[in-house]
Amino acid sequence: MQPQSNALQIPASPLAPNSAENYLARGMSLHQSGSLGEAEKEYRRALKRAPDRADILHLIGLVAHQSGRNGEAVKLIRRAIRRAPKEISYRVNQAIVLNALGRWREAEKACQTALKLQPGHSEANNNLGRALSGLNRADAARHAYEAAIEADSENTAAHNNLGLLHMQAGRVAEAIECFLNAIRINPGFTLALTNMATAYMSAGRLGEAEQACRQALGVDPNLISALHSLGTIMSARGELQDAEAAFRRVLALDAGHLHGRINLASVKSSQGSYDEAEALFEMALTAAPDSAEAHLNLGFCKADRGHLEEALRCFRRAIACDPLNVEAYYALATSGRPEFDDQHRANIDALSRAKGLSMDRQVKLQFVLAAVASGGGDQKMAFHFCRQGNDLRKILLGADGQAFDAASHADHLRAIAGTFSTEFFAERPELGETDARPIFIIGMPRSGTTLAERVISSHPGAQGAGERDDIPRLIERATGFGAEGARFLDLVSGLSPDQCDDLARFHLGATAGLVPGGVLLADKTPFNFLNLGFIALLFPNARIVHCRRDPRDVGLSCYLTNFAQAHAWSCDLGDIGHYITAHDVLMDHWRSVLPIEILEFDYEAFVADTENGARRLIGYLGLDWDPQCLDFHASKDVVQTASKWQVRQPIYNSSIGRWRAYREELAPLLAALDASGV
Repeated sequence: MQPQSNALQIPASPLAPNSAENYLARGMSLHQSGSLGEAEKEYRRALKRAPDRADILHLIGLVAHQSGRNGEAVKLIRRAIRRAPKEISYRVNQAIVLNALGRWREAEKACQTALKLQPGHSEANNNLGRALSGLNRADAARHAYEAAIEADSENTAAHNNLGLLHMQAGRVAEAIECFLNAIRINPGFTLALTNMATAYMSAGRLGEAEQACRQALGVDPNLISALHSLGTIMSARGELQDAEAAFRRVLALDAGHLHGRINLASVKSSQGSYDEAEALFEMALTAAPDSAEAHLNLGFCKADRGHLEEALRCFRRAIACDPLNVEAYYALATSGRPEFDDQHRANIDALSRAKGLSMDRQVKLQFVLAAVASGGGDQKMAFHFCRQGNDLRKILLGADGQAFDAASHADHLRAIAGTFSTEFFAERPELGETDARPIFIIGMPRSGTTLAERVISSHPGAQGAGERDDIPRLIERATGFGAEGARFLDLVSGLSPDQCDDLARFHLGATAGLVPGGVLLADKTPFNFLNLGFIALLFPNARIVHCRRDPRDVGLSCYLTNFAQAHAWSCDLGDIGHYITAHDVLMDHWRSVLPIEILEFDYEAFVADTENGARRLIGYLGLDWDPQCLDFHASKDVVQTASKWQVRQPIYNSSIGRWRAYREELAPLLAALDASGV
């Protein structure tokens, strides 16, 4: 936001060459053209000839502010105010500069003085809001911004600043509306566009976030904030090459952009280029040794690689750099080794009483509190905090239009079953790629999918690919064969043999570079249980490993996990029960209609007899037995899911029957499961 100033008026009539007015006019002309240094020289020549001119002092102060010399700007504008104490624009610009310096109380006082001179002044209220926000007086700041907008409904800065205030309070929908208001007034307001992109990202509305970024880049193709946000969007979508390109563009424009380097490192980590990722993190830490974000994300990278002790050190270092960093405590809490010292617990307690945390961080903080309580042996209190976190998360997802409706979900799964019927496969006996043997590990989350993948990956003839979105993307591609707006379930029956071949080859081409020739690839996306009909259509010789576990333990584990994805069903115990039921009904359907044998990987049976379970799994894949498969916990393969800490340990049975300790708390889950006969 630029400071408010009186309009720069350039005299039309000739002026004496060495007069203050002449130098002032020349300075104004240069100032308007953006030549700040030359403008300041002319203003100072004018000031020598008229040292008491308030307007000249004010203009030199503006140039100092616009040149980043805010300390000097404050002094100059203060001198102008002494000479013209009733000039309101000087007071407002003084507040703008003081806000830029973070001198919030002085800025508040300057705005209050301006408002005494002119009650209801829009820009004075807007800058009062900024000062009050800096003082953590959010309610008063909101009233100030609203007063600014009431005085001038087209004050784009006030709309934008009110949106930022809503964002800080976790009111994402209200924030988006404020940013939209600013953009309706000025479609080229790049700051509001990039802020709106951030708000859309927070709401999971990535398409709209991308559109906002591209609109901003249409105004300024080199706008670093928009490029950085675009990279973040692409990363969230899993479009890692595009994300990498965006972050590299940011660094080309600003080699010292810390967050650009950290995010590029995170992308390289997600791509499996861990050495390059760690080098980029180290470069970021060389430039900013106390960057909590860099330490934190380096920790995630090391955890994925199985360097767990190093990861924990990174998380603790992030906390040392920023003792009130919720994300760092959350990383430690979900590490499987949540050890908190007295100072950590004191900081977490302070965070629990703090105001202004975003809703997402409030959710994470509840799971941190649960880990602290669990570490202290109070499992009932731990469950209480998890319940609070899930309740908040349910509200957050519902506000963003991502609420779970059990009846609608069940209807959707019935539609899937109705489409992929016995007759469907009988009529298409020879479609797809019969030579390919991709592996799909499916089931409910927390049912043992990562464990199954680790056993498979320990065999030299197979490799895990983690959770991938290849099949959902393939469904999008298939939908493109139909008319605009057509639904996948409505058009899949009409796919021709050539189209099925095209889709199968596209998938094989997209995954070919992930493993050496002859090595089987395992996709462990649990939710591909929804897509088994399509998978069987394209890959009739695929291997399907269905992971099963006591549904009560699955339900408890899901409820105690704050999933990174927006699984709204996991926030409510009754909804978890309904989701498990719908999953089981669909799996019964697949067993009855698919032309593919499904291997049931039973978690409890595997824990009881690991070698026989592993032999059965490897034999189903058509591979010869290899003893390495019993040392899956020692494998150096990457794990990028919530189970990364558990699967690095030898097999244990402490998770079996864990639900019994929470029988009373799990009543809604148990009732839902009992009603369905599960």
